[in-house]
Amino acid sequence: MTCQSVEELDAIVESKLREVDNKVSNGNVDFIKQYLIQAMNYYDKYRSEIKKIGPTEKNPKYYCFQEAAYVNYKASQALLRERIPKLPGFGGYKSAYSKIYRELIEMVEGQEHEIAQIKSGLRKNFCDDTLVLRLRSLKSPSATQPKSLPDSTPTSQFKPKPSKPFSITINEEYISVDQLSRLLKTNPNDILLIDLRSRQEYDVYHIEDGSGVDMSICIEPMSIRNGYTAEDLYQLSMAVNPDYERRLFKNRSQYELLVCYGNYDNEATVQMFMTIMNKDTSLKRRSVYLKSGIKGWNQDLSFQDSKPNGYLTSTTDYFSNTPKHTITPKSSKSSSKPTLKTTVNSGPAHTVGINNLGNTCYMNCILQCLLESDKFVSFFLQGDYKKHININSRLGSRGILATGFHLLVLLISRSSGKTVTPSSFAKDVSTVNKNFKLGEQQDCFEFLDFLLDSLHEDLNECGNEPPIAELTPEEEKLREALPIRIASTIEWERYLKNNFSIVEDVFQGQYFSRLECTVCKSTSTTYNSFSSLSLPIPLDRQNVTLDDCFQAFCSVEELNGDDRWHCPSCKKKQVAFKKLGISRLPSVLIVHFKRFQVKWETGHIIKIDKFISYPFKLSMDKYWPKAQSEEELRNLEKLPSRNQNPPFNYRLTGVANHFGTRTSSGHYTSYVQKGGQWYYFDDSAVTSNVDRHKIVNGNAYVLFYRRS
Repeated sequence: MTCQSVEELDAIVESKLREVDNKVSNGNVDFIKQYLIQAMNYYDKYRSEIKKIGPTEKNPKYYCFQEAAYVNYKASQALLRERIPKLPGFGGYKSAYSKIYRELIEMVEGQEHEIAQIKSGLRKNFCDDTLVLRLRSLKSPSATQPKSLPDSTPTSQFKPKPSKPFSITINEEYISVDQLSRLLKTNPNDILLIDLRSRQEYDVYHIEDGSGVDMSICIEPMSIRNGYTAEDLYQLSMAVNPDYERRLFKNRSQYELLVCYGNYDNEATVQMFMTIMNKDTSLKRRSVYLKSGIKGWNQDLSFQDSKPNGYLTSTTDYFSNTPKHTITPKSSKSSSKPTLKTTVNSGPAHTVGINNLGNTCYMNCILQCLLESDKFVSFFLQGDYKKHININSRLGSRGILATGFHLLVLLISRSSGKTVTPSSFAKDVSTVNKNFKLGEQQDCFEFLDFLLDSLHEDLNECGNEPPIAELTPEEEKLREALPIRIASTIEWERYLKNNFSIVEDVFQGQYFSRLECTVCKSTSTTYNSFSSLSLPIPLDRQNVTLDDCFQAFCSVEELNGDDRWHCPSCKKKQVAFKKLGISRLPSVLIVHFKRFQVKWETGHIIKIDKFISYPFKLSMDKYWPKAQSEEELRNLEKLPSRNQNPPFNYRLTGVANHFGTRTSSGHYTSYVQKGGQWYYFDDSAVTSNVDRHKIVNGNAYVLFYRRS
């Protein structure tokens, strides 16, 4: 099996072209020459990879060499056919470089038959290539540029500045946080740091040596394969890395020590990387890994000004670790403003009441439940959210809601009193959505749905990207034949092309809806994202549990009469079966009970007052689709998991309650767990140390579960 799809390889080609574009500017003869030189380099690399492929597939890297050949050929071809002819001034300079340009074009076009065979082989040997759209990055921001880079130094001459010998003894396999901290102070130029996390996590925060020259590299875990060598890491895994990172890795033998680190959940990748690097005989000593990883680095060292600033990094609990600490938002490179330091009060400030502005209890109860998510709150608390606002997002509010929520979180965190008044935030809400104007009672779940959607769109870094093309009928048939796990993963990667935000990262999951014709047995499956799951309440049971509601959600429904499905195979309406299922689970699972329904005889909305029992600890493993074969497991290894690894254990952290018979009347309150104890929030009134037996109550409307 090949490692990557043709579509993914084409994305790598585009990344290579963008790197070239960033180095040149149109209309200069020297830059035209650089394009030609780069085209020659890519063509030479292509010919080199062709020689490695050989006549048979016995070489375990056979397909990887094919991929490298394909990428380098396509990059050379695109430069010659697309980039160079469009350069202003190319016509005037064509005579100066006509010979070499003509020769390159002839050489490249002479290989089209061979590259077509390679492409065909890649498609044939990849699992459902036309659908696999996994990404190395999601509208990835360009790598954060370090303070000083050794870019201008030729590779052959580049050497790190010499430093004094190590003052401590290093273990042959690992290095502690304290030891690394000391070495980065005494020997900063002798250490090369390898960050084995995603590019997004690396861009948000990575370990720096403090010397002013950032000697660190990001190698994404999904790009590392068993059987790779160090050279394969350079040629394949780092194919789209910035040049300065590739240069650092190429000169790895000139460093005294290579230190790699990752997240707590990718230890296997760290060990794979260690195995590869410890076979590299060019190194001065064995590579080591950072014991306890990036999480240990953040927790063991009290860096007040070096805390991770984003939502894709493991962060400490800003409201429970210490009575007070200072957070320094990571200022953008282009900003010349001084760094803002915000003192955050924990404990009481995190449990303040929220004053009712006139029927705003529906808003208050949801805000209290959301404020329990430290990952979500810390993102806004630091002010770093500003760098993620996408004012061009098609469905956003141009940052109005995101800024308003930030100011509200800041107000609560700074409060020294017992209550806060969210006047500004309520005004922002009513400005964006007239349905939530002050003085009118609303459904708290509808407000939650609106708030999460609005924040997602405000912070959606891909919100102005062109919509993903719909699948062709042939691709839909191909997808329909795939197992649920593989198809859902592919669809999630497609979804992320247009949706990437803190809300997606914390709250969003995915469910599928499958229709099956009762006549021809053909099926049609769609995949949809969710920020919350609305569960039906079984009316035929005396004692209803949360599990009963999940079972009802996933039960098979028959579509008949006017609801019959127009079967594309039968080409007419047929009785069909419809089934919903959960295909991806979020970090914070929000469950909404469908307590309100229309009584069709009268047209009135009635409330279902059934008591629903729900657990403090919830396992969702049985609702998550399992792989059905070893082949499916092997294919899943080629796709990003994005935290979709069992067990899926959750703990209850919040309950929003509704008292009354209608959503437009009555009252809303909430139970929220903070720091190990339960609180009851009734607008401005806060009750602490609530007995657990009160939490499970008959007025529960929306539940909040956090993954353990």
